[in-house]
Amino acid sequence: MLGRVSASRAIDLHGFEATLTVERALVGSEVPGAVVHVAWEELARGASDRLHDGTRVLLALDPLPTQSLWQNRFPAGGVRVISGQGAGVIRAPDESTVAALDRFLTLSPEARTDKAGVAALVELLVVAPPSLALAAVECLAELPELELHVSASVASALSEVAASPERPLAVREAVFELAAQQQLMALRPAVEAAARSGPPLEVAGWQALAALDGRVQPADLVALLESEQPALRVLGVRHARDTPSEPRVAAAINGDPAPEVRAAAVHAWCAWHGTAGAKVAEPALFDPEPAVRGAAAESLGGLGEALVPRLEELANEHEGGAAAGPLWALSHAGAAGRLALRRIAVGHPDDRVRKLAAVISGKPLLDH
Repeated sequence: MLGRVSASRAIDLHGFEATLTVERALVGSEVPGAVVHVAWEELARGASDRLHDGTRVLLALDPLPTQSLWQNRFPAGGVRVISGQGAGVIRAPDESTVAALDRFLTLSPEARTDKAGVAALVELLVVAPPSLALAAVECLAELPELELHVSASVASALSEVAASPERPLAVREAVFELAAQQQLMALRPAVEAAARSGPPLEVAGWQALAALDGRVQPADLVALLESEQPALRVLGVRHARDTPSEPRVAAAINGDPAPEVRAAAVHAWCAWHGTAGAKVAEPALFDPEPAVRGAAAESLGGLGEALVPRLEELANEHEGGAAAGPLWALSHAGAAGRLALRRIAVGHPDDRVRKLAAVISGKPLLDH
């Protein structure tokens, strides 16, 4: 609903209300000049109200909720609430945005899921402000077999959005994520161009290109693993299996400066090599970063009963917090791991390790 705000005010600590003089109803039967009572919440302490008197806005509105808080605020009813917990607001919308949204909303439910709906949503990507454009991407992502409805003109428009520095970065990145998720091969040239263009779209481009191709070329893999950007090194790690670069993943487990890369490396190595790769992955159980220790515990413990003796040995070799990694790994190792934790909880020489093992096992010892 398009209109102009007046009489905006707070009604309690978090609740606000205003009136909207309707200029145009994109959905519903309100006629121009009608006055609609709207409400919303600002849950952040100290937040200012989002609708200011005199502002021209485009609102998505829902019926008044049935919760007692809302009913107590407006016992007489007659109020509409801004959708999306107050997020359904576009301030000072331009005419192209209003027109594009109107074209989509006037389509039948069936048409919204075919080529006409796809074209209308892509038009919003081209012209709408970030919140509405990202909502359009979400709608596109939910369409089954989207690639069947992507015409040459739609593919061209999506590629132009992705390449345009005039569009918000979040929207451009969302287009690449959509291309990867829905396997939109028509966008591959734009995706590859972004991947090879450097910041700010390099990471999103490479991630989408790898998803579209299902692999990374060996020469590109080396470049990714040597990138200064951790996100690209993570991508390289995930695609290094059965390539000449695979040994770099082992080296990254305790040699990469970025914890997210070390975590990705230990996950990948254990998934690829199972118990045969456990020795290489063990140092990650004692990584200074909790996230890496957690990744190692999950990956090594997930290898199951065969690794329990070694994990128990590692726990018994360490004291205090240094034993936490092996202990948590045992918690992921099934029944055999839980039994090992109970043995450690009773027999470890360090009281701190005994207590931690008991807690992790889920059965704290009452006499400790």
